[in-house]
Amino acid sequence: MSINISANISTNTNFSTSTDAIEFLLKKAKKIHRQAQSTSAVNSLPILRRLISNNVLSNISLVALNKQKALVQRKHILQLFAFEAGFNEWGKYRQFLATENNWQSDNYLLALTHNSYPNLWFSTLAQAVEYAKENGGKALKIGTQAMVVVE
Repeated sequence: MSINISANISTNTNFSTSTDAIEFLLKKAKKIHRQAQSTSAVNSLPILRRLISNNVLSNISLVALNKQKALVQRKHILQLFAFEAGFNEWGKYRQFLATENNWQSDNYLLALTHNSYPNLWFSTLAQAVEYAKENGGKALKIGTQAMVVVE
């Protein structure tokens, strides 16, 4: 569940069709897949942690996965996107985005288009909502965490 705190937050993601939105996710998956494979721990560990915490890859420790980054495939990143968006598989999330302009109101897709600085990440949605009430922005639930999109 997401809570819109400020009507001033633009939800324009510059997509004109659901195909554009899906292509964006596929390109984002490619970029994140490269980050997961990176020799830089700063780039790879956050992705590897997300894969493990969402049970995309199970029965492997972070240390072991960091040593065996080749195990991470693009399909795992797409599955991660689906889980974080609230779907149990990529195919269902993709179908959701392709149906009846759902991509225009998908908060997870919005979060991915704004997923870097200056957005703020929180452990819970309640913390994000409280921050957004005081400082403006839009609180979005992303998996088990939350972020505030600011512009």
